[in-house]
Amino acid sequence: MSKQHPATTKTVDQISQIHLEGNIISATWYHYILFSNGKVHHNAISILADIVYWYRRSELREEKTGKFIQYYRKFRADKLQRSYESYARQFNLSWKQVKSAVDFLKDNGYITIEFRNIETNGVCLSNVLYLEPIPEKIAAINQPPQIEDALEDTSREPGGYFKRARYPLSREPRIQILTTENTHHH
Repeated sequence: MSKQHPATTKTVDQISQIHLEGNIISATWYHYILFSNGKVHHNAISILADIVYWYRRSELREEKTGKFIQYYRKFRADKLQRSYESYARQFNLSWKQVKSAVDFLKDNGYITIEFRNIETNGVCLSNVLYLEPIPEKIAAINQPPQIEDALEDTSREPGGYFKRARYPLSREPRIQILTTENTHHH
């Protein structure tokens, strides 16, 4: 094995044998799904990962031959039906935290939500929550941020300069004033 690609270890081999399923969080999401202060919105990321999991198609194969038959969706209705309470239980969050995260995802264009009145087993239920991801937005946040750093001297701070990082989508550029006082450790 080369130094660039070292041989596996016993632990790597053992972990590789474990069949993992469920929610997948793209590492790039931590650069896009942020509060207005720039901090990661972990609750929104967890809920979005679950929504995306449900929308990833599954394969139906013939049991004896393994021959592909068709793709199918994991949920019954035309959209994923969940409740704030179910997400609160799943992720050990409060109802308010889930509602806030879902609203954040909707307001930032990651998902659409719809409230429907439905009948189940002869019982009418109102305001049943349906969620749907917006594929173009999910595809966009699976790309690394386009960071362009421009360092320029400023006349406001002696010895200082500003750093501007531009991100795609709706993120505003961040400007941080760097001076010799806040860049040197004492």
